[in-house]
Amino acid sequence: MSHRTALVTGASRGIGKATCLALADAGWHVVAGVRDLDAGRESFGHLPHVRTVALDVTDRKSIDDAVAQTAAAGPLDCLVNNAGYAMFAAIEEADLDEARAMFETNLFGALAATQAAMPLLRESRGVVVNVS
Repeated sequence: MSHRTALVTGASRGIGKATCLALADAGWHVVAGVRDLDAGRESFGHLPHVRTVALDVTDRKSIDDAVAQTAAAGPLDCLVNNAGYAMFAAIEEADLDEARAMFETNLFGALAATQAAMPLLRESRGVVVNVS
């Protein structure tokens, strides 16, 4: 029997963790992309249809490895680009290096994850969900 599979970035807490749990409850197989594998295993180790993989969306090799591990399990039906964070500062006080790092994660990380997953998603006619 075929199952649907989703790869979720930024899955260790917050919206990403809740998304993984909701998808697993709905019968999906979930690949939870986390920067801290120990925290991911603690969050999802008890769930039979959730697997954690190391994934840092600012590192292209990490992205490629996570997508390859996902592909080894079968078709990819959904990529959830959830990894991200916010910088809170008055415009005149914002640190430009911190703002650039935020864009590296929030924008370029989502773009890189989408590019890496696109061949699998085309094959399965899957979808991309961007959390903002």
